[in-house]
Amino acid sequence: MRSRQRCWSRPAAAKLCVVAVAAMVCLPVACGEFPFQVGDSQRPIGSATKVIPATEPAAVLSNLVYCFDDQKSNLLIEQMTDDFTFVADPVDVAALEQTYPGIFNDWNLDVESQVTQYMLDAGRCTFASLSLSNETLLEQPTDTTYAGQLDYGIALLLDSDSQTYMGQARLYMRKLSSNLWRIYRWEDIRPQDAQFNTWGILRGRIRATL
Repeated sequence: MRSRQRCWSRPAAAKLCVVAVAAMVCLPVACGEFPFQVGDSQRPIGSATKVIPATEPAAVLSNLVYCFDDQKSNLLIEQMTDDFTFVADPVDVAALEQTYPGIFNDWNLDVESQVTQYMLDAGRCTFASLSLSNETLLEQPTDTTYAGQLDYGIALLLDSDSQTYMGQARLYMRKLSSNLWRIYRWEDIRPQDAQFNTWGILRGRIRATL
């Protein structure tokens, strides 16, 4: 990840980063189980050092990881279609709507852009890391459509508060007339007995502050 200016010393920042990442691994083990079922393959997805042309679905996934880790919110949003929609897990909807009625309603690209820019803004987010793994196809891909489910893990140091998020995402993509692939639908999934908050919870809470 490219070096960025921090408001504290490099050793302190590195220590916080290690703590955040370690929490994603160690806490579920301490609870005696992982918050989601892991598959046979746990190879992380996304190893690019820059945004690459999304000429195939795998490139979109790689770009997501790079843009998140390097806090390039505008480039991350470019991996989505103009008619993008986000669908939160029903459990998360029920939990947040008790306090914020309708918080997940009409979640389009504009909402996603606002939430993502807030989340990855360098002024409040000083560390961000996304991992994607265990890709499972939901249906047979075609030349222009893709549907896959992945496990995700997030470590964030947001407003000096270290948080971790885990869950699963169902990503639906299509190839545009430009021959580039984009995500048009994101369905967030809270695995049964999950010990962590999901990306959906994070999205909802951020939107409530905007």
